[in-house]
Amino acid sequence: ELYLEDGNDNNNNNNTAVMQQLNLTEPPLYEWWALLPPPLDVVVGLRQVHFLSEYWRIVRERDGIVETSSSDDATATTTTKDVIAETLFPFISSDRFTLRQFFLEPRRWFWFTSEWEDFEELKQYWKE
Repeated sequence: ELYLEDGNDNNNNNNTAVMQQLNLTEPPLYEWWALLPPPLDVVVGLRQVHFLSEYWRIVRERDGIVETSSSDDATATTTTKDVIAETLFPFISSDRFTLRQFFLEPRRWFWFTSEWEDFEELKQYWKE
């Protein structure tokens, strides 16, 4: 549903509202990324799962179907930070990016590369 535009104005309005809540101006993946060979297909799959789960989290919250993490803490909701996607493997929750950006910007890769400088010297060889 997040990526689907079926001509139904109600669905399109809902998708637009959810994309705004996720701070997305366009779908998080390029369609042709589904054709990437292993291991890059794992990047695509993890991003799909992450953004679809975020979509449904927002829909559940909007519809009042918010789950709590335990019965003891009634204020805990599903809006806790996704440590795996946001900290350990930032490429999962990162804004939409090209393959060039992915390969030349190590801050997107892992938690231990988040402070690394971009590979500026290689950018001259890989034009967009």
